[in-house]
Amino acid sequence: MKQKIKIRKLTVNDFQLIESAFKAQGWNKPAEQYQGYFKQQLNNERIVFLAFIEEMFCGYVTVKWVSDYSSFREREIPEISDLNVLKKQQKQGIGKFLIKAAEKTIFTKSNLAGLGVGLLPNYGAAQKLYSKLGYKPDGLGITYQNRRCEYHSQVEVNDDLILWMIKAKE
Repeated sequence: MKQKIKIRKLTVNDFQLIESAFKAQGWNKPAEQYQGYFKQQLNNERIVFLAFIEEMFCGYVTVKWVSDYSSFREREIPEISDLNVLKKQQKQGIGKFLIKAAEKTIFTKSNLAGLGVGLLPNYGAAQKLYSKLGYKPDGLGITYQNRRCEYHSQVEVNDDLILWMIKAKE
């Protein structure tokens, strides 16, 4: 029997919970990051959705109403950002569930949702998920630190090397 995934917004009581859950698997996700996200949520700049199975925290995603990526910002495309699911909770549909919650909110205000995905192998599962959910490259190539890469650009291959994707409201 599949367990029910519950989604809710970030609260002030969640900062330590998230930090501890990711620290237990060796990821550095400091509570201050979520305090910042919460302030942005209060200012209607970002929404943070948390996923739970029963009372167990499983992951989160955010929606940035104004993207740092210039093409999205200029076209007023909200950005799905910072999807993270705990390793032990992966491959249970939680990432898909979080993306769907983000889209549901975005599509009340916009006909397009956007996101960026890293190009390294550790982003392979996300690349497949986004494609499966209907996201397509925006056609503008890749960016490094939010700057478009041109011919003969030299960049460091790391988490800042991004392919941007868009999905239209169905």
